[in-house]
Amino acid sequence: MYDWSVLNNTITGYITSKAENKDMDIWEEFGIDFQINNVIRNMKAAKTIEDLYVYGKNHQRWDSPFVNKLFFSALNELRGKFGGSTIGMLMDVFAEAAYIAQDDHPRKESDYVIMIEQGFEDIFPEFEFIKREAQIDNYRLDILAKDKRSKKAVIFEVKMGRKDPTSQLLTYKKIFDKPLLIGITEKRLIEHQQHKDIYYFTYDDLNKRAVANIQNKYSNSKNRFTVYYSKQFDRDRQAM
Repeated sequence: MYDWSVLNNTITGYITSKAENKDMDIWEEFGIDFQINNVIRNMKAAKTIEDLYVYGKNHQRWDSPFVNKLFFSALNELRGKFGGSTIGMLMDVFAEAAYIAQDDHPRKESDYVIMIEQGFEDIFPEFEFIKREAQIDNYRLDILAKDKRSKKAVIFEVKMGRKDPTSQLLTYKKIFDKPLLIGITEKRLIEHQQHKDIYYFTYDDLNKRAVANIQNKYSNSKNRFTVYYSKQFDRDRQAM
């Protein structure tokens, strides 16, 4: 279910490849075939920008990254009908809850780890996802990935509220060769809590980053709307 990225394929292409490979059983198991039909039908039926906006507000209440990817993929395919500038603007509006749910439903850290896994390729296309809850030397890493360029390990620690992931990440750092350390929190840590060797993101940052990646790939540069302002993480990677 997680092997599809908006950055790498359209939802139409993904459905076609699944059907050709006769790999649709997982879709039936999760009711995804209904979700796909429902999302695509509603998006294609939109006659005005207002229709898209109303449907997009419904999207912000969904807590399935897979269905949210459907929404953004379907929205992306409407650039010809409504214009790239309009679609870009709507993507910015809906970026707040792009893949990681932003609502009042009670959730655990593990729920957010799963959401990040499901949207990983669109949020962090520069990394290769390896494993969720990876067991390494008696430690359990929330997410283990690999930098596609340097091949170095990338370690993610996910927290609720402003709970600080710093000490765990610095402990994990000792078992790898110069890994990238990423702390993800629900609320932004105050500056004096942040360690210079760790990159920090909030759930909101991840949502905006995913949409910015989609915009960067599909938008005409002169019509592009910016929802994600460059962080130290991006500046450091550009300098590598």
